[in-house]
Amino acid sequence: MWAPRSRAVVDSFARRPTVGGLARSFWPLGAPADGRPRTPGGDLAVDFLGSGDALLDRWFTSERLKAALAWFGAQSGPPMSEPGTAAMVAWATLLHDVPPGHPVGGSGGLTQALRRRLEADGGHVALGDAAARLLVEDGRVTGVETASGRRVAAPVVVAACHVLATRDLAGEHAPPSLADAAPPVGNGFGLVVRALTDAPPSYPGVDPAAALGGLQLLCTDRAQLAAAHGDWLAGRLPREPVPLAMCFSATDDTLAPPGQHVVTVWGQWYPYALADGGDWDALAEAEADRLIGAVDRFAPGFAASVQRTYVQTPLLLERELSLLRGNVMHVEMGLASMFAFRPTPALSGYRVPGLAGLYLAGASTHPGGGVSGNSGRTAARVVLGDRGVPARAREALRRGLARVRR
Repeated sequence: MWAPRSRAVVDSFARRPTVGGLARSFWPLGAPADGRPRTPGGDLAVDFLGSGDALLDRWFTSERLKAALAWFGAQSGPPMSEPGTAAMVAWATLLHDVPPGHPVGGSGGLTQALRRRLEADGGHVALGDAAARLLVEDGRVTGVETASGRRVAAPVVVAACHVLATRDLAGEHAPPSLADAAPPVGNGFGLVVRALTDAPPSYPGVDPAAALGGLQLLCTDRAQLAAAHGDWLAGRLPREPVPLAMCFSATDDTLAPPGQHVVTVWGQWYPYALADGGDWDALAEAEADRLIGAVDRFAPGFAASVQRTYVQTPLLLERELSLLRGNVMHVEMGLASMFAFRPTPALSGYRVPGLAGLYLAGASTHPGGGVSGNSGRTAARVVLGDRGVPARAREALRRGLARVRR
C-alpha cells in the first residue's frame, strides 16, 4: 500500500511544489485498482498526516523493527511522534526499488563524478576563492565577486548554499522576499565521530558480512529515541546516546590503509546551543568517547580498536560547511517548512522575487536535504524556462517590430 504512495512522494519531490504539480503526483493514488474502489481523499489525508509511530504500531509488532524504522524516518529531523511523519517511515519501502549504495572511494566519489560531467559539458569548477557578494545593476544580478576580488560576470546565478548565506551575499540588494526570510533553522541536528581503527566493529553472534555490509543502528526500542529527542528539545546532551555505526571500509579497501578501517559513528539529536551554556570545543572529545562507548556496549573491544578520531560537533559543522546551527538540512523538515513553504512561501518557486537573475537550490529549497539532485534539476528547469520561451518570444517581437519599421 505504501510503496506507490512513497513513489508519489518521490515524484512530487522532482517537481516544483505548486498545487498543480502536487495534484499530478498524488491524485492517481486514489484511483481504483485490483478490484478495489477509489480511496477517498479524506482517508489518504489521514494516512499522510498521521504520525510515523501510529503507522508502525498499526503494521508491526516487533519493537526492535519499529525502532529501526522510526530511526530511519527521523533522519530528516522530526521525531516519528509528530503529525505528518508517516510518509517518512514509509520511505523505507523504496529501498526495494533502489537499494542503497556507497561510491567506491567514499562519498567524495559522487562529487568528483559530478565535476567530470560538468567539465565534459563545458563547465568550469573554481575552488579556493569563495563567493563574497553578488553583483547587481538596476535590480538584476550581473555576476559574483569572489573573496580575492575577482569578478565573474553572469546573467544568472544559482545559489545552492544556505538561503541565509544567499541573503548575506545579496547584502543591501536583497529584496524584501530575501531580506525578511526567517525560515526555522532549529537547534542543531547531530554529531559525527570519524574514527580510524585497527579492526571493524565485531558484534557477538552476528555474521560480520551481514553486520558490516550496512548501517548498524544500536537501538532496541523507540523509548531511547524519544528520550534523546526530549533531551535535544531541552537543550541537553543525550543522557543515553543512540549511535549508528558505519564501516564502509569493510567492503571498500580504498578507504583505509591495509590493516585499518574507517568507522563513522553518527549520533542524532545533539543541540547546537546547550541550555547550560556548555562549550562544544571543550565537550567534543568527551562526547565522542561516550558515542564510542555506546558502540562498544554492543561490539566489545571497539573502543580499544580506535586509534584516532575526528569529531564534527554541531558547531564544527557550522564552521566547516556553513551549516547554520549545525543543521545538515539547512531548514527544519517539519510540515510547516516543506513543499510550498520551503524555505518560505515567497521563495518556494526557486526564484527570488525582486532580484532578477538570482535563483535558489540546495537543501534550503524543496524537497530539502539529501542526495537526490532534485532541487538543482528543478531550479535548472526554472532557469531554462525563464531564459528560453520568454527570450524566444522577445526575439520574435523584435523581428516583427523591425519588419513594421521597414
